[in-house]
Amino acid sequence: MLDGAHDAIVMWDRHDHITYWNHGAERLYGWTRDEAIGKHVHSLLKTTFPEPLERINSTLSETGRWEGELIHITRENTVVIVESHMTLQHTLDGTLVATLEINNDVTQQRQAEEQLRASSLYARSLLEASLDPLVTISAEGKITDVNKGTEEVTGFSREELIGSDFSNYFTEPDEANAGYRRVFTDGYVRDYPLAIRHRSGSVTDVLYNASLYQNEAGEIQGVFAAARDITDRKRAEDELQRHSEHLEELVEERTSQLKDVERMAGIGETAAMIGHDLRNPLQGLQYMIDLEKMREERTAPDKRGVDDWEKVAGLLDKIGEQVFYMDKIVGDLQDYARPLRPEREAVVMSALINDVLRSLPHADDVKIVTELSDFTVNADSHLMHRVFANLILNATQAMPKGGTLTVSATTADGSIAVSVHDTGVGIPADMRDKLFSPLTTGKAKGTGLGLAVVKRIVEAHGGTITFESEEGKGTTFTVTLPKAPA
Repeated sequence: MLDGAHDAIVMWDRHDHITYWNHGAERLYGWTRDEAIGKHVHSLLKTTFPEPLERINSTLSETGRWEGELIHITRENTVVIVESHMTLQHTLDGTLVATLEINNDVTQQRQAEEQLRASSLYARSLLEASLDPLVTISAEGKITDVNKGTEEVTGFSREELIGSDFSNYFTEPDEANAGYRRVFTDGYVRDYPLAIRHRSGSVTDVLYNASLYQNEAGEIQGVFAAARDITDRKRAEDELQRHSEHLEELVEERTSQLKDVERMAGIGETAAMIGHDLRNPLQGLQYMIDLEKMREERTAPDKRGVDDWEKVAGLLDKIGEQVFYMDKIVGDLQDYARPLRPEREAVVMSALINDVLRSLPHADDVKIVTELSDFTVNADSHLMHRVFANLILNATQAMPKGGTLTVSATTADGSIAVSVHDTGVGIPADMRDKLFSPLTTGKAKGTGLGLAVVKRIVEAHGGTITFESEEGKGTTFTVTLPKAPA
């Protein structure tokens, strides 16, 4: 029965000499029975004890048995680890005759356990080497392991964290659970934003990356998650956002200042032209006045006839035309130079256009057509008067041989579009790109400020101005303004 046992069974006498060696011992250690019997058991096997041999013998004497792990060396100098069970053998009268030892080879088991332990220590060292919070989570959402980074960011010890619910440590537990479930559906999450709450109440913004992990059999064990602290980055982004907002305000302020500088520079460039344009009508006015004085001095009042009074009336008309022209130059210059702050009121466009038409010099060879309704806008009536006075006067001057001037208004999408159309000479192609720039004019005389002023006023009201033109057929300017609410 002993020979048939798989375990190594050895017996030795009171002097530790081997008296029995079964087949299991032959297979484990390599010595045959004949080679082993009579040898000193501990010398043959070069036994390494887990405690002093004297203590083992003392336990055997007191209890009659001893159990523990021993290390033996085989005939081939191979190390084997055995679970040893020793018992004392006595005669019927109680005399000690032998010690029976049964050894179970656990070498491979202990090596596997050592490898597993080493692997576990290696994995633990990798976890602890990371400064980022790392955590493993079971399929039930419970924490199974954490590193030092997780302890620091939560304020809880490893022992407190393991076994607790993963989502308990976030400012938004539902979001944490949603991200955790997504790992099981998608297999991973990337840069998932969460905020970890420390037990002291402080909050750390993080981005989580997580994936599933499996055992050797390919069975899903849970989720491995790593968090990256983005507190500094978020703080920097917020700071950058604040600076960006301030920068945008600064850019708007500087842009406005540059526009003012450009406008004032344009005014400086036009100063000489304006002086020339004003001097000519003033000289004409002075000549007319001097001529009339000479005529008055040379003609007695009682000798003045109808022709004299007709000449005076014609002279007054010419003076009026020159005064109107000078007033327009001064008005354009003022509107271009000063900041625009429209004083809005309800303005009926039909009434405004009719008032403009009445205020302008009438050309006998120009037919005026209006197609207006009582549309209302919120606008500065004085500034809008200047807009349409400029456009209508330009249209009239663009028809030196006569033609038709049409002013019409339509409404759509909450806005009103007023169009001024002429059948005149049209705008040359080389002037169209710079038409609204100051100092740009195709007239024999003029400052070139009129359309620049018109554009500024329209945009100050939140509107737009566009034009279409064909040389020899005419031009249409369209001003679009927000419609006044009911």
